[in-house]
Amino acid sequence: MEVTKTDSKHNPLATARILSRMFLCWLTPLLHLGPKRRLEESDMYSVLPEDRSETLGKELQRLWDHEVKKAAKELEKPKLTRVLIKCYGKSYALAGLFVFSQVYFGQSKLP
Repeated sequence: MEVTKTDSKHNPLATARILSRMFLCWLTPLLHLGPKRRLEESDMYSVLPEDRSETLGKELQRLWDHEVKKAAKELEKPKLTRVLIKCYGKSYALAGLFVFSQVYFGQSKLP
């Protein structure tokens, strides 16, 4: 697969404050642009360094290597599920809690 480098826009999430992150205010300009016209690749923000596939892949590989060594010591099979939960569990759990709170507490209580 050929990788092309494009002139991406600075990602406002990198400098967003806590309230802007919580309420997704940093995303507002893109959300306002969407209804006006079809979004193009050039409209998208650059990926944060910690979200790049190279960074995530290295972390996953590091945790997998650790799991393989641990499993070999304990004479059992390494478990990919355990590694995935260790690597990505916190972020998915936080996202899940956020969505749950929006669904559960965001509903209007009609009689």
